[in-house]
Amino acid sequence: MRILAAYLLFCLVYLGAAAIDLRPPELLQPSPVDRAVPFLPWTIAVYLSQFVFLFLMLRWQRDARVYVPMAIATLISCAIFIFHPTTIARPPVDNAAFGALWLFDVPEHCFPSLHVSLAIIAAAYWPRARWIGIAWAIAIAISTMTTKQHYFVDVAGGIVVGFLATLPLRDRRTTSSPPRASPAQPDAPHPRAPRE
Repeated sequence: MRILAAYLLFCLVYLGAAAIDLRPPELLQPSPVDRAVPFLPWTIAVYLSQFVFLFLMLRWQRDARVYVPMAIATLISCAIFIFHPTTIARPPVDNAAFGALWLFDVPEHCFPSLHVSLAIIAAAYWPRARWIGIAWAIAIAISTMTTKQHYFVDVAGGIVVGFLATLPLRDRRTTSSPPRASPAQPDAPHPRAPRE
């Protein structure tokens, strides 16, 4: 129930940002990296697997504070989407998976890649084998470029936002950890009473 409520709130903020039309989106130009990355339509399966990735992390993670960095990343990204919307030229593709994605995706929400930010957060709080979370997040980040949903600059921006969003909980863990007990010191010898 908590996961469903969080997802509905995310959709409200994400789609609400798209409804605020302050300025036309800037068309981003591909970098040499983007030109070198091939278009691999089959990697849409990896791209869409983020929904499973996030669900499993939230399902298995017992610390409810994990919603905090996700909310921070969403708010930062949506603020950028409102004041500086960006878009890219996407290749035409006749694919049911892409069609389903584009029903809810907002083409003006390119920089930063919120897809990447949330994958970074999911990997940071993945409660099982750590390498699985890291590998899954890397695969998702790469798939954002191989599906031509994002450019390299979007991915870089998403990594920065994801990292910044995790900082509050990292600081809290540092400040809330109890101080280590100092090693026991041997008792000091009692001064001898003066002889009478």
